[in-house]
Amino acid sequence: MIAGVAFLRSRTVGRAMRAYRDWVGRAVGWWTIVYLIVWLVVFVIAGLETLTPLAAPLAGPRPYLVGVLALLFASVILARRAPPLILDRRDLFRLGLAPVPPWAALRWRFMLKAVGACAVGVVIGLGWTALAPALFWQTTPFAAPVIGLVLVARLCAAWLVYAYRAVGLRAWHVALLGIVLSAVPYGFADALLGASPVVLVAPIAIVALGLASVRSSLAEEWPPRFASQSLVLTQLQAMRLMQLMAGMAGFIRQAAADGGERRRLLAALYDTPGATRPNRSLPLPAAEAPVWRAFAWRALTHFWRAPWWRQAMTLCLALLAGGLAAMIGAGGGAGTLGAAQPSGGALGSLFGGPLAVFAAALLVARAGTALLGPEFSIGVAPVDPYSRTLGRVAPAAGVIVFALLAASILLGDAAGGLFSGVVLVLTVLLVVEKYGSWSGTGAARWEAQLVAALLAALPAFVLAAFGVPGWTFGAQLGLLFVVSLIGV
Repeated sequence: MIAGVAFLRSRTVGRAMRAYRDWVGRAVGWWTIVYLIVWLVVFVIAGLETLTPLAAPLAGPRPYLVGVLALLFASVILARRAPPLILDRRDLFRLGLAPVPPWAALRWRFMLKAVGACAVGVVIGLGWTALAPALFWQTTPFAAPVIGLVLVARLCAAWLVYAYRAVGLRAWHVALLGIVLSAVPYGFADALLGASPVVLVAPIAIVALGLASVRSSLAEEWPPRFASQSLVLTQLQAMRLMQLMAGMAGFIRQAAADGGERRRLLAALYDTPGATRPNRSLPLPAAEAPVWRAFAWRALTHFWRAPWWRQAMTLCLALLAGGLAAMIGAGGGAGTLGAAQPSGGALGSLFGGPLAVFAAALLVARAGTALLGPEFSIGVAPVDPYSRTLGRVAPAAGVIVFALLAASILLGDAAGGLFSGVVLVLTVLLVVEKYGSWSGTGAARWEAQLVAALLAALPAFVLAAFGVPGWTFGAQLGLLFVVSLIGV
């Protein structure tokens, strides 16, 4: 059986590696890679030569190292139920379902990932070894192997927590031992601060324990749902790779749009109840209803199906955004959004400047994106852009404007706070939806939100700089009219 596994891997993995080698040689060129590596080594050596010890060493970093290392192992226990390593599609159907011990099938992947984690740890450790003498006046020759072994131990702990959690057991012994060894004398933290070879004992012991436990967990059968989760993760990795290549080639829309496939794959990976077959839905609009109402139903249904804690966070953020927009309008006086000389006393001095307008616009954009519904890339379906924008913006605008109206009434300046705030909210929501759909980045990305906030706050900044802040409301209203006419 073991010989069959080796033969199969030589026919699949070896062939894939040869194809990858040929592709890199033709697309990039191995001499180019060697050239870049040589210059990288030169730059690293030049950077190390510029390091000079400080006149006085910094305070001891041991408490911070203990915290970071303990959190590294504690995060394994709190991780979601996804395997830390998988069989790819070549091995999944042939080896995952073959009559061979699971360890024989997964050993290659596990060792490959363990070597990669160890290599990353060695690089980090070498950087620490180079910086510690200059910053702390301490020599740490064993930092590189120690960090490499710690990352391998964390990989073992992550697999054990995943494998035994699936059957209802708690295999936390490697993770808990890692937390303990992070703080004890001659543990992981002291290994990054001392020059004694004794500090290697703890990392070697925990790695040996972890490898033995992993092998025993794969002696008889696979963890439940491991094969299906491996298939889902390979699809997610392929999607991420294709989006990365599309982004590097300049196809921004293709790089950002996945048609909801990523959300469905994540729901299947984590077995989210009701994600692929929702059990909550709103009444469908009538067949003769306008198109924009279908988009509004889509956005409201997406919010209605979200977990209750996400719904509460979204509503709180929307209420905060509406209240801040009302305070800015009331602080700047009626019809003078972002005025340089606010008329609201202490409140106006706090909420009446252009920077406050930008902060409120950014908060409105952040709150509105959670109410716009799923992303919709233009060019995929023949949909009227005005109907799409109106339908997606209507639910978010309704919630935030309602909060704005309530805050304006409480402030006692309903006219100024309401009119100025409504113009700001509508401008931000229209820009973030149109830019997110047109560029393909999506409204949930920070890029679209920053663009919307900057554009909405532009009249306040420009007119305040020219000394005519009283024209801000009119300029903001004109900007809203122009943005609403853009058909993208």
